[in-house]
Formats: sequence, structure tokens, C-alpha cells
Amino acid sequence: MGYRRSRTVGWTDYAALGAGAVIVALSFLSLPVAVPSHLVSFVGVDKIGHFACYAVVGVLAMYHRRRLSSALLTAGVIFYLSGVIEIVQGQFNRTTDLADFAANGLGLAFAGIVVTLLRSMRRARRRTFASVSANSA
Repeated sequence: MGYRRSRTVGWTDYAALGAGAVIVALSFLSLPVAVPSHLVSFVGVDKIGHFACYAVVGVLAMYHRRRLSSALLTAGVIFYLSGVIEIVQGQFNRTTDLADFAANGLGLAFAGIVVTLLRSMRRARRRTFASVSANSA
């Protein structure tokens, strides 16, 4: 038999692409345009923003991956691209910051934990539903 696709492209894939496009756009805007001036004075807002954005993209991109290897590959590609963005930012009146890259990675790691917890909750719910259905029949 030939190659068979294991799944179709879902809404989370489109949402991850959209969120990724927003991250790329914000990465190349000058800081005063992207972040209001009253927030710039708060020291950690940039790192929190990196963490949160990559956590959201990571959850959206990894949630429907059936295999762990596929989820890890997806996270690795996103992490690699975040490094490329950090390097290229230096050419657009922005700074290249290793701490931003680390915050991106921590956000992706957090996304992996969230996805793992969501999957385990989904499996537990399915087992509970299956046992209730078997007992009622």
C-alpha cells in the first residue's frame, strides 16, 4: 500500500501559523511601537512576552501531534527559527539577546509540559467514559 496521511491539518495548526506570523511581525517592529512606554520600564516584560508567545505557539503546534517524536521535532523547528529571528534582528535596529532566546526555549518547554498534561487528562477521561459505558451495558 502507499503512504497514508495520519491526520488532517486542524485548526490548531492554522492558529499556530497565525501566532507565529504575529511573533515574526512583532520581532522586527521597533520596541516603542510594539510595547507601550509605561510597560518598557518594567524590566522583565520583554522576557515574559517571549515566554508567553512561544508557550502559546508551542501548545497550538504540538497539541495534535500523535507521536512524541513529531512533537519534539515541531518544538525543535520552532526553537531553531526563534534563534534565527534573534540573530536577524540585529540587522533591523534591534538587539540580538541570548536571554530572549532562552525565554523562547523556556516557553516551548512549558508548552510541552502543558500538552503532556492535557493529553493525560484526555486519556483519563476516555478511560473513565469507556469503563462507565462498559458497566452500563
